[in-house]
Amino acid sequence: MAKTCIENCLTLTASKMAKIPRLYSRMVTWGKKNNLLGRISVVRVADLEIRLEYQVSETFICYQVRLNTTPLPWDSLRYWFSCPTCGRRVAHLHKPRYHTHFLCRHCHNLTYRSRQVNNRWSRMFKEFDKYK
Repeated sequence: MAKTCIENCLTLTASKMAKIPRLYSRMVTWGKKNNLLGRISVVRVADLEIRLEYQVSETFICYQVRLNTTPLPWDSLRYWFSCPTCGRRVAHLHKPRYHTHFLCRHCHNLTYRSRQVNNRWSRMFKEFDKYK
């Protein structure tokens, strides 16, 4: 069975979430006006912590996610998420269609579409090599 692709998930980016001012809320949406794929409220509760609030089916979900920073050579910071499940430092959190939480790609066992396409081609060439 093929893995779910990251491109088919809702994705949050740490650097964008870090731009939300402290104690402010911002609505993040995916899709277009006529075809809304998802909507989530992100609240910056502390310098390095955000709260995600959204609804899946009829269940209201609310949890906090830690942000981490690493220094950059030009006196700036790069922001990262700490995955709520495994604690891994990641730039993006993803929510596949049938899951309830935003987690890293490792916890959701996600892959990139380009990896699946390349695997199909490599399998085909391996089959051709058998007949040489």
